Amino acid sequence: MKTFIKIANIPIKAEVEDILNLIIETFNNFDVCEEKQTKPQINIRIAKADKNYITISSDCKNLSIGVDKTDSPRDYFNLMGVLQALFRFIGLHSAKNNIFLVHGSTSVYNNKAFCFADDGLSVGKTLSAIELSLISNTIIGDEFCFLDIKTMHIFSYPFIPLHIRPEVRNHLEKKHKINISEKISIRTKAGIFLMPQQIFNIKKHHKLDCFVFVYFSKDKNNNCKKLDTINSKNSIRVALTSHLLKFFYPDFDRMNFIEKADSGRIITYNNKLINKIEKDVFPVGTIDFIAKNIKCYQVIIKNPCDLVQSLNCIK
Repeated sequence: MKTFIKIANIPIKAEVEDILNLIIETFNNFDVCEEKQTKPQINIRIAKADKNYITISSDCKNLSIGVDKTDSPRDYFNLMGVLQALFRFIGLHSAKNNIFLVHGSTSVYNNKAFCFADDGLSVGKTLSAIELSLISNTIIGDEFCFLDIKTMHIFSYPFIPLHIRPEVRNHLEKKHKINISEKISIRTKAGIFLMPQQIFNIKKHHKLDCFVFVYFSKDKNNNCKKLDTINSKNSIRVALTSHLLKFFYPDFDRMNFIEKADSGRIITYNNKLINKIEKDVFPVGTIDFIAKNIKCYQVIIKNPCDLVQSLNCIK
């Protein structure tokens, strides 16, 4: 399959080997762009291989992905690995147009968009988004969200599955009595993959009201505080660079596409690499501009069910 698509407003020429049906089906959901009207800036090629691999050209304009068995309609681990590499690759290019890939999951509650993001120490992005969406019944996206700082709108793609790891599944079953049916989900060793519209309404985009960085603590009282300018900048910097960090340095990723492994290990980012990515990829002043326009909050809670009450303090 050869097609010209657009992701985060970036024109792409994509070639996917015909046998990779699940990936082709997913790619067909992206907006189509006409090559004659908009010349693609980058090229992506996905092919069947003996082992998963990702290679990128020295000029960062060509991405090649090998997948070992996505001819299976239920191989969602490989699908997510491909999408992971794809979005991170797009994020390198969309940043030049002031559209940034955020490592975070976003829900809408009381007509406000909350992005539960990664600051290097925060946890439970997917769990927090699901917890909030259980109240509002509305979600924007999990894991791969783009922030357009020209409009301050955050958006994602509704055909990207939720990745529900075992700890999230256990919480939903024990605290909310929610058992996700095998009829609407895919079970893998890395957890459950579920299309978000199976349980929530989808909002394609919304003005981002705030970043929220969640911490769980049994020893501290529940607390929600607005971050000062310095801490806001530091947190936003990680949220906007960590996907790119994992693209170039896969050891920082819990989900390892190459080795087909997923873990619950704690990841400690390298601040020098984070700063280097910001300097090399982002337009000057990006983090300062976002910090001036989007509020950041740190939320400490004893358990996920306390999240909504803590967020109610945000006006």
